[in-house]
Amino acid sequence: MKRTAVVLALVGAFGGAAWAGDYNADGKTFGKGQLDKIKSSVSDKNAKDAPHYTNDPPQKASYGATSLLNVGKGRITSCKTSSKTGNAVADQECEAVNFLAGNPRAHFDLTPNDPAVIAGRVIAGNAAGLADQITGGQNCTDKTTTTPPEKSIETCAEYLPVEQKECSMGWNVDVNADSNFQCDQTYKSTEYLFCQRTLHVACNNGGAEMSDASVTKNSPFTDVSITPVPETPGLYNYRLGFANACGTEGTSQINFNFDTVGAGGYVTINVAGLDDTAIVAVNNKPVFAGHPNSGPEYHGSWFPTNASVDMGYRWTEMAGQVCDTWQDMGGGEGGNYVCTHYTPTYQTYTATAKLMDTCPSGYSPSSQMDFMYWCDDSGYCHQPDPYTPYNVQGFFCNSEGKFLLNRAEGTGNWGGTVDATMPLKTGANKLFVYWGTNTSGKACGRIQVTGQIYNVKQQCTTSWEDNCGELEERTK
Repeated sequence: MKRTAVVLALVGAFGGAAWAGDYNADGKTFGKGQLDKIKSSVSDKNAKDAPHYTNDPPQKASYGATSLLNVGKGRITSCKTSSKTGNAVADQECEAVNFLAGNPRAHFDLTPNDPAVIAGRVIAGNAAGLADQITGGQNCTDKTTTTPPEKSIETCAEYLPVEQKECSMGWNVDVNADSNFQCDQTYKSTEYLFCQRTLHVACNNGGAEMSDASVTKNSPFTDVSITPVPETPGLYNYRLGFANACGTEGTSQINFNFDTVGAGGYVTINVAGLDDTAIVAVNNKPVFAGHPNSGPEYHGSWFPTNASVDMGYRWTEMAGQVCDTWQDMGGGEGGNYVCTHYTPTYQTYTATAKLMDTCPSGYSPSSQMDFMYWCDDSGYCHQPDPYTPYNVQGFFCNSEGKFLLNRAEGTGNWGGTVDATMPLKTGANKLFVYWGTNTSGKACGRIQVTGQIYNVKQQCTTSWEDNCGELEERTK
């Protein structure tokens, strides 16, 4: 009877008590009140006084792990086969792990009016408002943030009081009715930016010196030279000529090399005191020809670009015919003979120079037979000298259709500037002059060709305009 009375007294005491407050709020208040006491007891000294303290615990290997699940599974496996040491403190971790792994979670029922269920409904119904409280008024919304490329993976695993959640840039937090704030999920984003580097080139023209300059000449040329212009790189003065000669002909030339023709090397040509016939050529291309004091002269663009000078040009053509079959037609003493068959005869002729392979406008092919002096009774036609072409003076087209020039005697002097595009080139170049007059000893004349040769070389400087530096700094 005495034991029963004690039980009833306890029941009566609880049944008559009146609970004045919310047990959930009171529990939270009590817990918060203990935080400062607990925090003050946490120190390096107290930690070192704890049993089995070590600076290198085995759990250290799992710090920063991206998956706590794998860490937990590993510990379950290791504790399953762990042997007890007899020390309760040392063995308590594996005992707890083995207990939890071998026992299902306790089952309990929650009623619809349970405060935890009611609180969950309130949170689900006002997630945005609660998020404002957590973030200080900044709603958590879907946000795409572009950051520079990075090579590291950063994780965040924070265990803070329920009233505070922090998310760093680069993480996406989806808020909905079933929100689960997982701040250990990291997302990377890539930003594609474009920049431009520009190369600026500034060029101006300067002179480049020629190399291997030399002169060649034969009589009557005596004044042949090439000299650099002081303090002007790449510019040279030249002369090709003589004072006076009679009944003769001759050539002279200047040879030189250009390492580069740059923006266009050029040569100027001035002819003075010409009497009688002359040819000027650059790199074997005629740019002047004629005996202008008593006939035409051609220069400038008159000559085609494929024209070339061929001095002492020879060709063969029909010069006449010889009867090789005669027939006696009767008619008295001495007979009357008639030629019944002729054989053509051919001769070789020489001109001073061939200038072109076609006859220009105003000239047509002509045979040397047009200039014969006489033909005998046998049908053979004679010329003064089949190997001397001076029976045709100046320009003419031969039977082949070649445009030719013979030296000729003129009257007076001629001078002028030859205006033409000079075909200078990288490498070897040649400036050539021919002069001649009639073979008569009384035919005399002269020529003076002067000018300048200039090798124009482009000189350039470069600089970069770079607007990529700022973007490259952001990737570091």
